[in-house]
Amino acid sequence: MAKTKISEFSATPGNNTDIDGINIAEGCAPSGINDAIRELMSQLKDFQTGAAGDSFNGPIGSVTPGAGAFTTLSASSTLTLSGGTANGVLYLNGSKVATSGSALTFDGTNLGIGTSNNNVFDQVGAARPLVVQKSDTSTTIAGSTASITISNSDTTTNNTAQLNFAAITGANTNQYSSAIISAIFGARTNGQYPTGQLVFSTSTSLNAAPTEKMRIDSSGNVGIGTSSPTRKLQISSSGSTCAIRLDNTVSGRPTILAYDDSQNLTLTNSSDTGYFAFVNGTGAGTERMRIDSSGNVGIGTSSPAAKFQTNSTDGTIAIFRTTSGANNGRLNIDISDSAGTAGFSIGGNSTFPALTFANGGSERMRIDSSGNVRINNTSNATYSAQLNTQFTSSLNCGLYLKVTNTSSSQSMIIFGNTTNDAVGAINTSGSSTSYVTSSDYRLKENIAPMTGALAKVALLKPCTYTWKADGSAGQGFIAHELQAVVPDCVTGEKDAIDEEGKPEYQGVDTSFLVATLTAAIKEQQAIIEQQSQAIASLTTRIAALEAK
Repeated sequence: MAKTKISEFSATPGNNTDIDGINIAEGCAPSGINDAIRELMSQLKDFQTGAAGDSFNGPIGSVTPGAGAFTTLSASSTLTLSGGTANGVLYLNGSKVATSGSALTFDGTNLGIGTSNNNVFDQVGAARPLVVQKSDTSTTIAGSTASITISNSDTTTNNTAQLNFAAITGANTNQYSSAIISAIFGARTNGQYPTGQLVFSTSTSLNAAPTEKMRIDSSGNVGIGTSSPTRKLQISSSGSTCAIRLDNTVSGRPTILAYDDSQNLTLTNSSDTGYFAFVNGTGAGTERMRIDSSGNVGIGTSSPAAKFQTNSTDGTIAIFRTTSGANNGRLNIDISDSAGTAGFSIGGNSTFPALTFANGGSERMRIDSSGNVRINNTSNATYSAQLNTQFTSSLNCGLYLKVTNTSSSQSMIIFGNTTNDAVGAINTSGSSTSYVTSSDYRLKENIAPMTGALAKVALLKPCTYTWKADGSAGQGFIAHELQAVVPDCVTGEKDAIDEEGKPEYQGVDTSFLVATLTAAIKEQQAIIEQQSQAIASLTTRIAALEAK
C-alpha cells in the first residue's frame, strides 16, 4: 500500500520501502531516490498546513521555532507558550494558531471573561468565581457590547432561556434550584427581535420547586402574584395580609413619593362599585377612613351618606389648629355652584377675624370674636349689640317670625334674666300680637297705691317735632324731660357719649306712663266726684231757696 501521509510511515526504518508508491527499498534505482525526496518534501508541507488531514499524535522532541511558535512541547509534561497572558486560556485564533490573552483567563478557581483581573469582590469581601468585563462607552441599553447572552436555538414560540441559581443539598451532590430567572421568547420573525418576557421564580418552601413570583411582560407591565399584569405595576395577593408594605426607617420622611409629569398624584379604583379604605393596626387592622363608589368620604364610618361625613365616639369631631402663631388659625370652606355664586368661610386671624358667611362674593353674616352676630353689617360701629341686623328698603322687614299653630297664643320671643326666669315676651295668637312684661304679684313686695300721679301728669311736656334723619314729623316727649318726671320710662343719660366720643342716645318706653296716667285719672275722678257731689248739694240748696 502506497504511503501518502507521514502518519503512514513506520517507526522501523526497514519497513519504509516507498513514498507514495516511489520505490526506495534497498537496491532501488538512484533516480527513485530523488523523486522520493521531492514527494517527502510535499508531504511535509501538507503536514504543516494540515492539507492532507494528517494530525500530530505521539511525542516529539524540542525544536527551534520561529517567532510566536512553540518553545517547548512535551506530550508527557508541561506545555509552555513563549507569548500570551498569565492565566490565559489557550484557544485557536482566527488563523487557527494556538494562543492566549486577557480576554479569557482562568487561575484554577476564578474565570474571567474580558478581564485578566477576576478578583472582583462582593459585599462581604469574597472573590467571585466568574467575572465578565468589557470596555464600552455606549450609554444606551441596545448599543452596549458589555453583556452576556443566553440563547435558545430552537424557534418554538414561548420557549425559554434560563439563569438558574442552585445549591448542593447536604450529602446529595445534585444541584437543586432555589431561584430561576427565565426569559420567554414570544412571536418572532426571521431577522427581527422577538417579543420577550422576564419571569422571576423562587422556591416558596423546603423541597418545593421554584414557582413564578414576578413577571415583566412584553409591554413593560410588572406583575407580582400574577402572570398577566394589565398595568405598569399589578400586585395580586391571596393571603390574609396586605399585598404591599412600605417602611421608612428614617422618622419624618415620606414612605411614598409619586406624581406624574405635572406633579399630580392620582389613585384609581377601576371598579364601579369599589371603594378606597384606609386601615391601620395589626393583623387585619381597623378601618379609619373610606371613599365609597359614589365619592362620599367617611371618617369613623364605612357608609358615608354625604360627600363628607365624620363620626366620633368621644364627642370631638374635628380640631383645626395652627402652629404659626396665636392669631393665625384659619379654616376656609367654599361651597359654591359651577359659577362660584355661593359660599362661606371660617376664619380667626387678622384677615378673617370672625366666622363669616358669604355668597355672591359678598359677606352676609358674621359672628365676631366677642360672640356678637351681625347680619348684612360687618361692624357694630354705632352699637355694641349681641345681634345686629340691617336691611334695605326693598325688603318688607328685617326680621320675620311665623307661627303655624293658631290654636293658642305662642311666644315668638321670650326675654329672660340672669337667673333664667322669663321677664317678658312677644306673643302672637295668629291674629294679634301682645307685648308683655313680667308682673306677677309673687315677684313683688312693698306694694302700695300710687299717689301724686295727677301732679306728675301736670309736669309732663308733650310736644311735636321733626326727626333729623328723614324730616318726618313726630309727637311725644323729650327723653330727659320725661326722665325728670317718670324715670322708669327712660333709658340712658342726657348727653352721654361712649369711650370713642360717640353719642349714646336716650330711649323712651311710654308704656310705663300707663300706671301714672291711670293713677292720675283716678285722682282726677275722685276730684270730679267730689265736685259733682258739691254741685249736687248746691243745686239742691238753690232749688230750695228759689221755692220759698
